[in-house]
Amino acid sequence: PPLHPVQIWGSDLSNSALERARRGEYRGRTLANVQPQYRHWFEPNETGLRIGSAARSLVQFEQHNLLDPLPAWATELDIVFCQNVTIYFQLATCKGLIERIYAAMAVGGYLLLGFSESLWGIFDGFETVELDGAFVYRKGATPAVAHRAAVVPSTNATTPSASTPSANVPIRRVTRPQPPSPAPQSVGQFEQARQLRDKGQQRTALLLLSQLAPADRSPAVLSLLAQLHADLGQPEQAAAEARRALELDVMQDAAYLVLGMLELQNSAWAEATRYLERALYLVPTSPTVSFYLAESYRHQGRIDAARREYRNTMRKLKDVAPTAVLDGVAAGWLHASCGRWLESLDRS
Repeated sequence: PPLHPVQIWGSDLSNSALERARRGEYRGRTLANVQPQYRHWFEPNETGLRIGSAARSLVQFEQHNLLDPLPAWATELDIVFCQNVTIYFQLATCKGLIERIYAAMAVGGYLLLGFSESLWGIFDGFETVELDGAFVYRKGATPAVAHRAAVVPSTNATTPSASTPSANVPIRRVTRPQPPSPAPQSVGQFEQARQLRDKGQQRTALLLLSQLAPADRSPAVLSLLAQLHADLGQPEQAAAEARRALELDVMQDAAYLVLGMLELQNSAWAEATRYLERALYLVPTSPTVSFYLAESYRHQGRIDAARREYRNTMRKLKDVAPTAVLDGVAAGWLHASCGRWLESLDRS
């Protein structure tokens, strides 16, 4: 038995997820990270391993919506795991959830978020602690710093679609407070991750960015994470990171580009056009933005606009080596594709 009384609660909105959790069965690659010293907590079954009855007896499960107040048992919590959840919430919703979790935690308690999740620009009450090369949040005797108000574009407490933030609001060039400058070390890691992406080493870049302290996960870092997830065929995570970046800083052109490309994949031409037009407004020299905008125009039947952006893409590529990789695409392929589509549009 444990030296001190232990109680573990698990919650999820999905009943099927709760049933899987109650079974506590693991097989295949999910067992790869079980270290030998923890194997005694498992018992073998027909397909792999199951958490032993001694450990299962410590856990209670219940259905709960994180948008609601926390259950009555959620007081003086020593450790909270809330992984791969907050990235799907709007900023105001996420801020409210973290405030509720903070209030329910014991002093000295730990909060563990997911691989690329951060409370940057959302909540400043926790201390940041490094444990074995990873960063976690700890509740101190007093808040780490005064909570700063997050930029809240909407009070809607529903999980957003890939179309948020609102693409109908025009971008204006205004003087606005800039996000805090990241530490020099994080700048170096950010640039290194960008270079790794250009070399096609997306997973290595993700691993590198995961080592950043939460306070260094700026909107630019979130935008790069969105690009990496998009490159790896992870659209939900890509959209979530891009939305978070734009909620913190509406001038993140890479985030608009990611959302525009995702909408293109979903055949949502109007939404794709709105995102890509905003990206082009911020980076008018980008050949990739012009190319994808031309694609969106073409699908909408806006032939003159499509021709214009295909030509703009070729013009912007004039001094770029064909082998150069731009946003994951070879410049030579972009140029050739523009030429083929211009010929096709002229014939039609």
